Amino acid sequence: MAITSVNSYFNTGTTTNTGTVPTKSTNGELGFNDLLKVIVAQLSQQDPQKAASTTDLVNQYMSIANLQSSTTLKTNSDVEVAQARETFAANLVGKKVNITDQNGDPLTGIVESSRVLNKNVLVTIAGKEYNSSAIQNYLQTTP
Repeated sequence: MAITSVNSYFNTGTTTNTGTVPTKSTNGELGFNDLLKVIVAQLSQQDPQKAASTTDLVNQYMSIANLQSSTTLKTNSDVEVAQARETFAANLVGKKVNITDQNGDPLTGIVESSRVLNKNVLVTIAGKEYNSSAIQNYLQTTP
């Protein structure tokens, strides 16, 4: 059963008390609730003489479940990447590094502080801030 068959029953992008539902969520992407609304609309608008097959409904439900699992996995992955970035930034403090400055000149120094800004790890060496991607290598420090 094609989902496009219910499009004539929708007033795209509006929600009223007459039963029309939005085809997109507020961020412009279809979400789990949007797909559930489509299935409910299909069931409520179907011809009783040509009811949807159980197989079609199960396939649609599985598609929704897969979408929700993928969304949850992506959200969890984003959180883990952010945490790893913060851990990396914290572990740089006190490390002696070789870095290339904005002019391409090499610089050796100890990371005084670090922070995460817009998914970039920034380090402070000798009072100046650099992107961690400019670090060439880590050096052994003697206690």
